[in-house]
Amino acid sequence: MTFRDGFPMCPTCRSPLDARGRRFVCEPCTAVLVTSDELGELLRELRPNDTRALEQQLKPLGPGPRPCPRCPVVMESVKLGDVPLDRCAAHGIWFDHDELERVLGGGRAAVSAFEVEHQNRVDAADSFELGELGMLLKALWPWKKQRR
Repeated sequence: MTFRDGFPMCPTCRSPLDARGRRFVCEPCTAVLVTSDELGELLRELRPNDTRALEQQLKPLGPGPRPCPRCPVVMESVKLGDVPLDRCAAHGIWFDHDELERVLGGGRAAVSAFEVEHQNRVDAADSFELGELGMLLKALWPWKKQRR
């Protein structure tokens, strides 16, 4: 947990989470913490006829069984469609294994499109903040890490 260990841990398998932009991903159990804003944007893009805000689409089920990976608060159990999820009001929605695919309804293709769009937004923000030299260094960093 961030509040205790200094870095976020997966509430499912207790592995360290990998920060990817605003998301936190658990590689071993393929779970992900997605911010409410990002999920709301994605759902608006996938379901343009559903004009309800994300908060209106979530059905509260009461306190959940596990803490948020980023803070000590116990996440609330909610349902989005027919998929039970865990939600931290401050940090977002926790998706176990295939829950994100089920919520998006398009299976792996929808998740891949989500990941590509997310990476494009991260790259655009980084390009704006870092400039050309910063982007070059960012591109070289993974190569440098592999050579160690």
